[in-house]
Amino acid sequence: MKKNQPYDKLSLIYDKLMSHVNYKNWADYIVKLFQYSDIKINSIIDISCGTGSLLTNFINRKYFFCGSDISLPMICRAGPKFDKNVFMVSDVKRMSVKSNRFDAVIFLYDSLNYMQNENQINSLFKEVNRILVKGGIFIFDIITDLLCKTHYQNFEEQENWNDSGYLRHSFYNNTSQIQHNDFRINIGNNIYFESHMQRVFPESKIDEYLNYNNFDLAARLDDFTFSASNEDSERIHYVCIKKLNAL
Repeated sequence: MKKNQPYDKLSLIYDKLMSHVNYKNWADYIVKLFQYSDIKINSIIDISCGTGSLLTNFINRKYFFCGSDISLPMICRAGPKFDKNVFMVSDVKRMSVKSNRFDAVIFLYDSLNYMQNENQINSLFKEVNRILVKGGIFIFDIITDLLCKTHYQNFEEQENWNDSGYLRHSFYNNTSQIQHNDFRINIGNNIYFESHMQRVFPESKIDEYLNYNNFDLAARLDDFTFSASNEDSERIHYVCIKKLNAL
């Protein structure tokens, strides 16, 4: 069975699949988190922007913003939602962005969990530090071991529309702490398969990687709240500040 690269075909139905997500509320939450920074936030880059749905909620806000994603098919779906091209295809570990360019970097919807090892996370944090101004803010979220064990240990869902749909089977490997998401995607008369893997990292290790890459941890928040994360957290938002003495 031939498998497509992640999001090659899922991009075609991604907005339908994610129709349950309240991107406006998420954007409002991110803006409120900007208060943790001591600098005025004027410029933002979403480095896992996908089809751009979150960024549509920044159009009428007073920010310069742009989006980046490693998936060309996802970026192609994002472009038509905007009057001008604000997107680029770029790997978060080697971004096509000038140094000290942005006041804020966001990396959301458990995109960090797509990093598979310590080297990849360190490369990501190093690049984010490079493109942020000193004192700039970096916001990302992660899914936790608890969420995977509680909801995705052996999970299936299916949804169909007029001429498309998907079947998703998810399972979690407790030993490797890798969440597997296998998709069977139908577009018209065509069937495609994609496998997505997300790794869960302990918060203590992420804290260690952040410090190593010259970030101060301003907050580690439970889900979409302003309360500190805890052992019952299923999604955690990290708020990090580039150290003023960073190179």
